Amino acid sequence: MNIEIQCCGLILMITILIMNNLSGRGRFILYSSKLFVAALLVSIGTICFDILSMVALYYIDSIPMWLTEISCKAYIISLVFEATSSLVYSMYDCFSYKRYRYFAYTALVLDIISSVVIAALPIKFNVTDPQHAFTEGPSVLATYAACLGVLCATVFLLIRYGKRMNKQRFRGVMLWVICWIVAAGIQFFNNALLLIGFATGIGMTVLFAILENPFAWIDRDSGVFNLPMLHEYMRQQYNRSKRFSMISISFATHSGLIEAEDDLRRSLASYFESYAGTRVFRNNRSGFVMIFDYGTKDIQGILKSLRRDFSKEWIYGKNHKSSLLAPLFLVMEDSLITGSASKVFALSNYASNTSVDDTGTVIYMDEQMVKDAMEFEKCKNEMISAMKQDRVVVFYQPIWSNEEKKFVSAEALVRIRKADGSIIPPGVFIPVAEATGHILELGRIVFEKVCRFIRDKHPMDLGIEYVEVNLSVKQCEQRELSAVYRGIVQKYGINPAYINLEITESSTIEIRQNVIENMHDLIRFGINFSLDDFGNGQSNLDYIIDMPVAIVKFDRNMTQSYFTNERARLVMSTIVDMIHKMHLKIVAEGVEHREELAELDRIGIEYIQGFYFSRPLPEPEFMEFVKKYNFDQTFNV
Repeated sequence: MNIEIQCCGLILMITILIMNNLSGRGRFILYSSKLFVAALLVSIGTICFDILSMVALYYIDSIPMWLTEISCKAYIISLVFEATSSLVYSMYDCFSYKRYRYFAYTALVLDIISSVVIAALPIKFNVTDPQHAFTEGPSVLATYAACLGVLCATVFLLIRYGKRMNKQRFRGVMLWVICWIVAAGIQFFNNALLLIGFATGIGMTVLFAILENPFAWIDRDSGVFNLPMLHEYMRQQYNRSKRFSMISISFATHSGLIEAEDDLRRSLASYFESYAGTRVFRNNRSGFVMIFDYGTKDIQGILKSLRRDFSKEWIYGKNHKSSLLAPLFLVMEDSLITGSASKVFALSNYASNTSVDDTGTVIYMDEQMVKDAMEFEKCKNEMISAMKQDRVVVFYQPIWSNEEKKFVSAEALVRIRKADGSIIPPGVFIPVAEATGHILELGRIVFEKVCRFIRDKHPMDLGIEYVEVNLSVKQCEQRELSAVYRGIVQKYGINPAYINLEITESSTIEIRQNVIENMHDLIRFGINFSLDDFGNGQSNLDYIIDMPVAIVKFDRNMTQSYFTNERARLVMSTIVDMIHKMHLKIVAEGVEHREELAELDRIGIEYIQGFYFSRPLPEPEFMEFVKKYNFDQTFNV
């Protein structure tokens, strides 16, 4: 029965070895895969020695005693090496490569010492029942002690350094160790039941399925290495201080095409692999990464070739389809620039989030980019933390009515408060929020806080007629925007007329239909709209014609230009007259001096916003400010 169990374990492990070798694509691209195969071969050798020792015990009367002793001691010594191989494999993630090598050599030396001790001690053979023969005596006890020591060290190190390990590796190794401990425990109390070999086979199967299956590292759509493999490979190279060069190719403009076309993905993957000496990875749904050993390739030459080929239409597929792709090239000529895999991915995200998509655009990773990306990542993490910990705060900047000579509205402006109480200005975190998509959650939080402010603080009792809330470009893209905002207003039970949503010109270029549908739906609900930042960037009067807005807000630059440029003065005067003829009202932003206020009042601009009256204020200070100047005393204009 025992030999049948061992044969089952042997078959399992030989099957794993065959499956591992069936994948010809870079089986040993990861050093951990080499360690796994080494541990697998040690385990196969252990089972072979186990079977050989059982045969020797069965025929103990027919063969020389020294041969039986050698066979049995070879088996129990191999058990120590097998336990150590699991320990060495397990700890690969936990240390720097230099420390890991020291650790592995130390384990090997201890194994050799243990082997000498086990070989020197006497061993006894129990062959009372030839079908269930086994060994015992000092040599066997020394083997159990050595294996127990290795297993205890493995468990201790897993607990001590488990957080540094790949989570899947941690789970896989723990299952392997548990199989070993259970089998060894059973075999210790029942020497006739030999389970360690079979348990090792089960443990190896678990590890292979969870971690070391080479097919799991391949992207099915393109046939190249996938994103998890890219993470592991980069982490390994940095851990081993192996320098490399990288070209990342992203197809941002045509991401939908790349995702939809299997033929195109395979065509691109084959093209990238045609460059000798490159390892190609699928970075995301619409991108690839080429990695070269440092100093082995002319990166500039390869980049020149890539740009030339992608400047033409790309022919692919059985039907010879063609498409003009617009890749973004991110180039890292030396991995020492970043120093870690996490920084490489942070830089990649930073580049894709902040770069303008244009055919043939090339971005080089340099020290300044590393600093910018780290600041970007730091700001992003601070923003995410603030949203989770309710450190997003809303300030209010009062808006003056030239007609009523009092403050009648306010603009809600978001700020982020750090854990130490300091404030991050919007110019720092808003671009990050927009680039990463967190602006959607941030916008929702701000809108909820404004609705709660209106409900709880009753600013309308002080003469405030409505509060302006900014809508980002990303928010305007959302078809469900109207339903979400109507739900929030209803949740707080406030009058929808107390809300005025500001949209920007840039948010209406490609998604104008979505914007208009949402606007009409919210206007029917009772919310009004302003066109914000008029005169900034893509200024065009047809925005005012198409958008159902009630107020137009002049950008600060446009307001200031009126006082410094004669042509700007003439243009702005004409625009003011046209807007008024459309029965719309105007807010002038960026007013800082009394003379500016008087002049804007003279040409008929209804509302004024700027530092002349007040900077944005926290809720309590805003309420005190409005109460003071709307009731207690008149603002000296």
